[in-house]
This record gives sequence, C-alpha cells and structure tokens, in this order.
Amino acid sequence: MLFFAFNVAFVYGQQCELRLSGQVLDNHDNSQLAYSNIYIDSLQKGTVSDANGYFKMEGLCKGHYTLRISHAECDPVFTHLYIDKDIQITFYLEHHLLEEIEISEKVEIGNVGKSTNEISGRNLNLLKSQNLGGILENINGVSSLKTGNSISKPIIHGLHSSRILILNNDIIQESQQWGQEHAPEVDPYALGVINLIKGAESVKYGPGAIGGVIIVRPKKLTDSAGIHGGVDLVFNSNGLGGSFNGEIEGMFKKTPGWSWRLQGSVKKLGNANTSYYYNSNTGVEEYNMSFNTLYKGKRWNLEVFYSMFNTKLGIFKGSHIGNLTDLEDAVKREKPLIQEGFKYDIARPFQKISHHLVKIGSKIQTGKEGELVLDFAYQRNNRNEYDSHKPYGGEFDDRAQMQFFLDGFYGNVHWEHAYKKGFKGKIGINYIGAANIYGGTSFLIPNYNKYGGGIYWIESLTIRRLKLEIGIRYDLRFFEYYYYDKQGGLQDPKKSWNNVSGNFGLQYRFNKQNSINWGITRAWRNPEANELFSNGLHHGAAAIEYGNEDLSAEISTGTSLSYKLDSKRIQFNIELYVNYMQNFIYMKPGEPELTIRGAFPTFHFDQNDAILTGGDLSLSFFPIEQFEININGSTLWAYNLDRQEYISMMPADRVGAFLKYRFKSSDKLSEPFVKLSGTGVSRQWKHSPEDDIYGVPGAYFLMNFESAITFIQKKGAVTLGFEVQNLLNTKYRDYMNRFRFYTDELGIGALIKISYTI
Repeated sequence: MLFFAFNVAFVYGQQCELRLSGQVLDNHDNSQLAYSNIYIDSLQKGTVSDANGYFKMEGLCKGHYTLRISHAECDPVFTHLYIDKDIQITFYLEHHLLEEIEISEKVEIGNVGKSTNEISGRNLNLLKSQNLGGILENINGVSSLKTGNSISKPIIHGLHSSRILILNNDIIQESQQWGQEHAPEVDPYALGVINLIKGAESVKYGPGAIGGVIIVRPKKLTDSAGIHGGVDLVFNSNGLGGSFNGEIEGMFKKTPGWSWRLQGSVKKLGNANTSYYYNSNTGVEEYNMSFNTLYKGKRWNLEVFYSMFNTKLGIFKGSHIGNLTDLEDAVKREKPLIQEGFKYDIARPFQKISHHLVKIGSKIQTGKEGELVLDFAYQRNNRNEYDSHKPYGGEFDDRAQMQFFLDGFYGNVHWEHAYKKGFKGKIGINYIGAANIYGGTSFLIPNYNKYGGGIYWIESLTIRRLKLEIGIRYDLRFFEYYYYDKQGGLQDPKKSWNNVSGNFGLQYRFNKQNSINWGITRAWRNPEANELFSNGLHHGAAAIEYGNEDLSAEISTGTSLSYKLDSKRIQFNIELYVNYMQNFIYMKPGEPELTIRGAFPTFHFDQNDAILTGGDLSLSFFPIEQFEININGSTLWAYNLDRQEYISMMPADRVGAFLKYRFKSSDKLSEPFVKLSGTGVSRQWKHSPEDDIYGVPGAYFLMNFESAITFIQKKGAVTLGFEVQNLLNTKYRDYMNRFRFYTDELGIGALIKISYTI
C-alpha cells in the first residue's frame, strides 16, 4: 500500500495531453453521422461527434485502449488502438435510415421495459477470481444461494435455479441447473461481458426465464492484424491458493477477416477459514479452456466456439451428521462437530463436474432489409456426487453415489429486420432437446428425455423519445421419464406442457439524463425432474428431498417500473416490481430424518399461489469528479397466498454503501483507485413457520476494501489489484446458505491480483 501511495503521489501532478480526433461516416455512402458516441469503457470517458460527424477527445494518456463507436440505429463498432501521440482517424458504421424518426438510445430488441445491467472491461477483470454467482452479487438486487463456501448461484428478485436462464455465448446453458447446490459451469476468465436482465424474458428465450436472464459472452475478437495476449494471477489468503489464466488471440496478415482466441485457466484452493476455525474438506480444484474463432465475409460471418469447464468441489464434512441428537446439537453449536486444520486434499464427500459446449453460428445480411441469424450447439454435462461413505461400505469401491450424464442439443434461427418507419423486430424459431442418464448407487431423479421448441415474434416502435415493444411466444415441452419403483417394476410416465408467453414494454427518455422503463410480462416454466420425483438423500445438499408428481406448471404475471438519472454529479436508479406466481413451487422444510447414511434435514416440494414484490435502489453522489459516495439497498416480500404466510429461503433486506476515490491518470499510470464498502443484512424475519425447526440466523455487517492500479508499458500494461474481504473478520451466518445449520461464513481474506496484457 505504501508503494501504491508513493506511485499515486508521484504521478498526481502529471498531465495526460494526447488527443484523439476524427470523423464518423456511413459505411455505404460516406455521409456524415452526426452525434455519434465515441467511448472508452476502461476510462469511463467519451465524447459525441458534432453535426458533421467530427469529434475530439483530449487528455488521454499513452497506452492501449478499446473504443466503442455507436450511433442511433447503427451496429456499434469496437476497435483497439495504441495511443502514443496525437491520432486522427475515421470510423465507418453500418447505418440504417430512420426516415426522420429520432432515436435517442439503442436498446436490444426484447429488453424494452426491463432493468438491465452490464459488467465488462476492467470492472469484470478485477472480479474474475470469483465464481459467476459472486460476480453478479456486485449488481444491486442480486444475491446468492449458497451451499457452503464454494457453491454459489445467483438469485434475482427471490428467484433462482431453473427460473433463471444462463446464456453462454448466446446458447442456453443446458446443465443440472435444477439442483439448488448446482452452481453454473462457467469460467469467468473466458468472459468479456456479463449482461443481466431482471424480470421475465421468456419471449426471447423460452420457458424458465421467469426471474431473469444472465448473458455471458467472450470478448469480441480483434478486427485487425496482430497477435495479442495476457496472463492473470490471483492469490487468495483464505484457502492459501488462487488462480492462473492465460490467453492469446490475433489475426494473421495473410488471412484478413479470420480471427481467433485460445484461453485456459486453473484454480486451486485448500480448506477455507471462518473467523475462528477452518471448514474441513472445503477445497476447490478447477481447470478450464475455451477456443473461439470467427471469419467475417462481406455479407456474412461464421463463428465456432468451444468451452470446457472442469471442477472438483469439497463438501463440508460437518454437514454429514451421524444421528438426530448430533444434528440437533450441530445446529445449536458455535463450532462444527467435525473440525480439522488446513489441508489441500479433497476427500469424500465431494462433487466432480465437467461441462462441454460446442457452438456453430452464422449471421447473413439479407440486403438492406435485415439479418438472418443461425445458431446450433451441442452440450455435454457430467456430474458426479460422492457421499462421505463409499458405496455399501466397499473399501475399494470408488464409484460415485450419484452420476448424471446430460446431453443437450440446441438450435435457433431468427430473422431481424432493419428499421422501417420506426419499426424494428425479429421473428424466430428454436429447438431444444436433452437426454439425462442417471447412474450411481443411490436414486435421486429418473432418466428422462426432453424435447421442445418455440416460435416467437417481437416488434418495437420508436417515436422520438418513446420506444414501445410487444412480443409473443408459444412453446411446447415433452418429457419421457424412466425409473424402477420399490417393487422393481419399470415406470415410464410421460408429461407434456405448452403455454404462451408475452410482454409489453415502454421506454421514455425525458432527456439525455432521465429515463423510465415500464413493462408487463407473462412467463411460465414446467416442473423439473427433481421437483417431481426426488425421493432420497441429496448428498451435495446434505438434505433429504421429496418430490411431488402432481405439480403443475408455474405461471408468472409481473410488472416492473424503473427510473434512471445519470448526470455529472448524481446517478440514481430505482426499480419496483410485483410478480404474481400461480402454482409457485417451493421447498417446505420438514422434521429431520435418520437414515443409514446419517441424520439430515428434510425438504418437501409443494406449490401454492404466491406474490413476490420488492424494490432495488442505488444512489451515487460525486462531490468532485474523482470521488464517489454510493448508497444502495434492496427489499423483497415473498408471500404464500394460499397458506397466508411468508415463503422460506428468500433473501433478507440489505443496505450497502461505498466510498470510491479515483486518482488522476497519467502517461505511466492508468485508473488508480481505492474503495471501501460496507453491507448490512437484516435477520430474515419474513420467513415461514417451518424455518423455526432449524432456526434463522441474526443480522450482520461486512466491510471490504479494494484498490487497483495499471502501469502503462511500451508494449502492454500491468495491472495490480489488492482486496480484503470481510475486513473486520465478522463472525456470522447467512440465511441463504444451506449449510448455515453447521458452520459460519468465511472470515477475513486478502487477494492479490496481477495481470499483464500486450
């Protein structure tokens, strides 16, 4: 920190005096594109071209920059520049005539009326050592459902798992998403941008997007000749390990239009520590890779993408209890019944997961009328869950108690027409198929085959500052299940669902600083296999789960209203939402049970009508340009209308704040900052009566510290980051952690982050 402070003091008085200027023109006729936006994400700095398309950006430091150039109803262009002197350049955009209709902001079709958030650039790079659930917690209104310290999945407005769709490079991630302790199999190091859409988005993506959609994409491939690359190294004191990532990308001069990227990462952590003790068997091992290549023709392109994700996760040993008395004692104890010191070894119980995704996609320009998009993908997900004891007590039997092999196929074809008299839209059809084969020595869910498809149409109308959108979709889902009953008879029930989704959205911009979004949506999803047929011990969750074959499809009708103010001194966002859920499926806690494997909590799947309502708020002040003061908070009310009581396992109210100071950049240093943040979470008093069986933990307050600085080199840049999590070493338990019965949350931990790019 002394070194950091010295460097900041040394450069504080230096001036960055380089200038970038030029003009933005239409790609077809070289006409001037007035009021285009030229923006550098990493600096959060930009400018707007004048009436003749000319622009000028001053005060830049020497270094590498990625620029985003956009214009109303143009496809944005991303380009990489190394600036070491004043540069003058002309940018060309693919422009669509609007016939005298003024467009104030480009919004992706299907998102009008919805609250959207994005994490990209340097902000994402500094978070990549976390898993996807942890990264998304940095967005107000998003929390996590955890199973111990290594498994985390996002919660959006109280909804998670199969109520949230994850799109990996525009392909629906087909995995064991149904399990509450099944974390998304996504490597953050392979990502360049994360988009979060709050609220139902089933019109574009199909059933299952009731809570929202998470879209993760790799960085855009380079569009100029040359070879670039980088490495990332992170050390974490909590677990005495870290992660390493390397990537290389480029385009050869002899093959213009063809670009590629190869990336790989590894992670290793040992037992995590709480404030006063280690959690036994909580290590993590991970190795991943991805390859992306793109060929751009004059009117078409072809993309091939492959990703591989592999992880081994230790399950906290203290969650597997031998008898009912010990289970009752474990819930009340300050420390776990089972304790051990620091170890890297991962023993039983643990999970071992691999996920493979192959995508082939193409975009074809259909004259001036629009664009045809084709995406096809295959996925393979293999999950193995190992109990704390070997099968049937076999000393040399190392088989997993549960094995799941999921093969998925996905196809999507849609046509997006260009703006014509203010209208723009898309019409499409998609197919999804999957086969899940269950293995192992213990039963949880049956084998099943899934087939389905959907057809949709979305149309938007822009009238000056107002944008309206309406969409409709119809989907079919067919399931064939296979399992043996207790008498040994083969059962093969078949179930099918079909329904209609729809949305209406409105966006209105009062001016460049003020805007509102309002939307109303109808969405649905079918029950998952575990909700229908679970009947036994789920080892990864350390719980006994009982399904309900009589469950019906969930139907959601919701509305949300958001307001955004983005000025030089104040940034304000507020969102209010109401979601009426027919046949809402939930897990009802029951009395613990004793099995030959030990004593475990029980949960029963049930459904009732429910209403989920709440709000998210964020307010930032800038007393001076470099200093930001932020206050944020979120609240949720989830109420069972049939039982007249609150619903179990919903996030508690929280309030947060942070102070962030950005030091001035120079020709040697870029974007240095320090940030101190705090979050207070209340005791969840809005819980179901059954939660009293295991108790509800109290409120807590956490503080974190973060800083980073980038050193500009002649060839490339070096970024150093430092972070302290749980700065006060607070001892606490979180209501949304399924292992809160047995152990505390993580204690203080320091992270050192180093990255080098060229």
